[in-house]
Amino acid sequence: MKQRSSLGSKIALFGILAVGLLWAESDGQDTDAAQGWAKLQAQVSMHIGQVADSCVALETRYGQIGSGVMVSESGLIFSAAHLVRNVGEVVKVRSYQKHDCYAVVIGENVAMDAAVLRLRASMGVAVAPVAHSTAVYKEPTTMLAVGHASGFCSSRPAEVRLGFGYIGANQQRLVSSCAITKGDSGGGIFSANGELLGINIAMSKNNGASEHLSVDIFFRLWPDLVQEVFPKPHTS
Repeated sequence: MKQRSSLGSKIALFGILAVGLLWAESDGQDTDAAQGWAKLQAQVSMHIGQVADSCVALETRYGQIGSGVMVSESGLIFSAAHLVRNVGEVVKVRSYQKHDCYAVVIGENVAMDAAVLRLRASMGVAVAPVAHSTAVYKEPTTMLAVGHASGFCSSRPAEVRLGFGYIGANQQRLVSSCAITKGDSGGGIFSANGELLGINIAMSKNNGASEHLSVDIFFRLWPDLVQEVFPKPHTS
């Protein structure tokens, strides 16, 4: 409980700072705060399109809806285990302005709430750059939560929400102020630079914190995926 209380305090503080930045800019003051906000805005704007496009919607035959993130050119998708039932399950994959496709669950770890799927055919979805490690995110920093809130909608891409987050003491989960809801599970939490840091696994509760499984855990559970997600460049 102490850790959650500390989280709430940190996120509240950084939320106040963000409001202060917005006020400084809107008030027309030429301050470092306003310049910092403008820089952050520009940084996020550079990556928001790819971040949204890399997030797909998942629909199971049992009526579960959620999201996933494309992490390789070979069609690997990281998602949450509570959305699927077992390895070998076939799941419908949908994306804004793309044709529907299907993916097979190739890995599942219920304890960690991690799942890996593989597309049966290419659907032209952007691949998210994946962080090599989330251990450096010990202090609250700007993050983007992405997912298909309330399920897939053909008239809009995945929704992107701005907040602050950091890696928990156990180095397994990131916690953030990004509001996520049903349908966002399995979607991604990204850095302001557009790198995938983790997968959404728990919705915001009374303390305002959402939880995201670090991508580091996926590579610990399935080390063979490292070469597929981080292919070595070809040398002549």
